[in-house]
Amino acid sequence: MTKSWRKNDNHPAPAMTQAMENYLLSIYLVEEEDLPVTNVNLVQQLRRVPKTEGLGTSLPSVSGMLRRMEREGLIRIGEKRDIKLTNSGTLLAEKMITRHRLAALMIVDL
Repeated sequence: MTKSWRKNDNHPAPAMTQAMENYLLSIYLVEEEDLPVTNVNLVQQLRRVPKTEGLGTSLPSVSGMLRRMEREGLIRIGEKRDIKLTNSGTLLAEKMITRHRLAALMIVDL
C-alpha cells in the first residue's frame, strides 16, 4: 500500500501536479530566506519559476492552489494569512529540493 502524505487519510495520496510541486518548493525557498511566507512573498518567488511551467501568479490562482494544498495537508494558513508548511509538506519539499540540488551539482560537475 502506498504511504499517504495526507493528514488523517488512509487513502493513497494523489499524484502531485507540477504546479503543486512548484508551489511547495517556492514556499520552502521563501522560508529558507527567513522571510514570512505571505501571498506577496510567495508570488515574488513564483515569478522566478520559468514561464514554461505555466504557473498563474494572479491572486485567484494563488489562493486556489493554497486552498488545495491546505486540504491536502501540505500547508496551514494562519489567521493572519501566514503560510506554514506542515510536517508532511516540509518532508516533501526537502526531498524535492535535495533532488534539484543534486541534479544541479551533477550538471556542474559534467
